Amino acid sequence: DADPAGRAIVKLPGGGGMGNLVLTSDTIDSWPERVRELWAKSVPVPRPSDVVIEHWLPWESSYSVSFLLAPGRAPLPLAACEQVVDPERGEWVGSKSHGSLDEADVSAMLDLLRPVFAVMAADGVVGVVALDVIVGSGTAWPGRGFPLPSGRRLCVIECNPRFNQHNRIGMIVEQLARRWDVPVADLSWSMRNVDPPAGTTLAVLLATVENDGPMIPDAPTHDGPVRMGFAHRFEKLMELTV
Repeated sequence: DADPAGRAIVKLPGGGGMGNLVLTSDTIDSWPERVRELWAKSVPVPRPSDVVIEHWLPWESSYSVSFLLAPGRAPLPLAACEQVVDPERGEWVGSKSHGSLDEADVSAMLDLLRPVFAVMAADGVVGVVALDVIVGSGTAWPGRGFPLPSGRRLCVIECNPRFNQHNRIGMIVEQLARRWDVPVADLSWSMRNVDPPAGTTLAVLLATVENDGPMIPDAPTHDGPVRMGFAHRFEKLMELTV
């Protein structure tokens, strides 16, 4: 189902947001071949389906909202991180802790999503769960989504009942804050995927971390941030800036 501009999003299950493709009506003849190429690049693991095709909604920002679900306790918010998405490919390329929404919209987003997490908890779900949402113009999605104080609307895209890159990085920053003896609320961070140096594989990067041990830099200052690199399972480097 394409939007009025003739776009649809194709998602590769298990691709971690990096196996997506945007198809447009003016290139419809190339769709089968592009999907085959996307599938050929994937890691051959069992999947429930070859690809998922989703309706395209015009959006302004994308968020991953994580809660901790525990028996007998109210859902506990963990993180609301803005996802950095390439709009041309629909591909996730990074995250940041301080997004484009104001405090009122973020608070409303958490309040709107809290009942969804509560239903999951009542059904017996335990652990870290993340909902991916998009935020767009209040007039762009007639009959869809939830209103926010700013007049924008929020729409739930998918559920990830697991740790993901957003809440994992948040936990790393929490540990860094304790190591640096700095309130975590005083820190902001961003993370992006970058290609490793030529000739370097993920196995080599992981071996380096295992052999040398992680290096913890000094705390950031107003004069400059701290940058750290991590190996990523998709043959990428994660560059964290705090």
